[in-house]
Amino acid sequence: MSIDTQGLIICPVTQDDRQPTFSEPECSKTDFSGIDPQDRAIWVKATISLPQTWLEPSIPLGVFIFAKSSSEVYVNGHFLGRNGTPSLNPDEEFPGNIDTVFFLPTATVQASNTLVLKLSTHLGILDLAGPIHFIGIGDFAAPASLFQSSTYLSMILLGTLLLGTLYFLVLCIQSSQPREHALFLLMGILASSQLALETLRNLYAYPYPLHDLRLILIVLLSMGFGLCLLAFVARKFAERYFWRWLGGSTLMTIAAVLIIPFFDTKTASAILIPALCATLLISVEYCRDRRRELLSYLIMFVSFDLVAVFTLSTFHSLTYYLLIALLTALLFVGQARTLSREQQQRREEQQRTEKLAFRLEQLQEKSTPSSIVVRGAGEITHISTDNIRYCKAAGDYVELHLKEGLMQLYSGTLKGLERNLPKTFLRVHRSYLVNLDLVSSLKSISGIGTLALHGGDEIPVSRRVMPAVRDSLKGTLSKESIVLSGY
Repeated sequence: MSIDTQGLIICPVTQDDRQPTFSEPECSKTDFSGIDPQDRAIWVKATISLPQTWLEPSIPLGVFIFAKSSSEVYVNGHFLGRNGTPSLNPDEEFPGNIDTVFFLPTATVQASNTLVLKLSTHLGILDLAGPIHFIGIGDFAAPASLFQSSTYLSMILLGTLLLGTLYFLVLCIQSSQPREHALFLLMGILASSQLALETLRNLYAYPYPLHDLRLILIVLLSMGFGLCLLAFVARKFAERYFWRWLGGSTLMTIAAVLIIPFFDTKTASAILIPALCATLLISVEYCRDRRRELLSYLIMFVSFDLVAVFTLSTFHSLTYYLLIALLTALLFVGQARTLSREQQQRREEQQRTEKLAFRLEQLQEKSTPSSIVVRGAGEITHISTDNIRYCKAAGDYVELHLKEGLMQLYSGTLKGLERNLPKTFLRVHRSYLVNLDLVSSLKSISGIGTLALHGGDEIPVSRRVMPAVRDSLKGTLSKESIVLSGY
């Protein structure tokens, strides 16, 4: 239950530090927005009316003060306590917490209550337009308990942003071109840090001088995120004019942040102005080139801008972070899809390169075949590799099956022999190497594969290497020669 925000009486604290009668000439009536203890000390008199059900002894009540101020509290003439030490002298003030609660004894409570506060704020950095956020009576509990529902949702959003940030951190570490992912990593860090700072008040009642620093950091993080957002759009769709868009938007954003008085509006404007510039950029590019991708981004940014503009007065609430998380998630998903397409293209290029290398090696083998050396029985034999049909592991030896139907023993392992053979030979099984130039067909029934060679031999193909064998033979065999069933 909030105090009556109209008909408040404010009096300056005097040197004798006595509580006034509130009828002194220097006292004045004001409304809630007129309570401003910044760089001074004041007495405030207010009334709070409570429903009859709240007067039951079983209900513990407290006086809540959410304010950038040190405070001293009296209810119906009874002293409740201090939050810090308010004082007329700046050197004698001890800063109170930004949010605090004072236990209100049952015997003190009435239907209509008079609340007297002594407030002072000498230790702030900024002169805020609204240093007092809430004064009222409610169920006695820690101030953080009043924000539990929003805190849980904020933590879920923070976890989502941190996961996205971690994803792009891994990409930056693993990628050969980390600059492609650095901007998204920075956006994730900025958005996560801003939400963490915003949630901090719900988790920890910090001394009020830190509140100014927290507000400054939130605005800077918001501006950083907004400019990163514009930088992404400018780099993606108008790289030629990148610095014009980014420089102009930065100047407008800084000017707005300096001119606008309220920090909630400063924070919203710090991201809204770059977002509007990004929307304008996408609109210009879409008029030139009506690509589907540009239309998707245009719809996304126009929706964001409209929600921000129509909820500007309350935009800094959880709505802001829901939008930020949603926008960031959409951008992350879009970037992930782009990366997936690029990786697929690189894989296809790699496959084409490997096929080209295989073809070149085939041609080289036909024009100038290589050979391997076979030692045995006191003699050395050179065997041309194009004469080998397939190789089969046989204990400490390898059987070389030749075109003429002959067989030679090679002293060594199949793995060692594989390194000495040209790329026209492929390991299709743990016991077999096959000359792909001599394959006539590939059959696979439920994943169990068989290679048929010219001359009638059939070689088993391991299930594990079946995809590689199939890809290698696509350019060598006709579609009719590759029969796959249940694979």
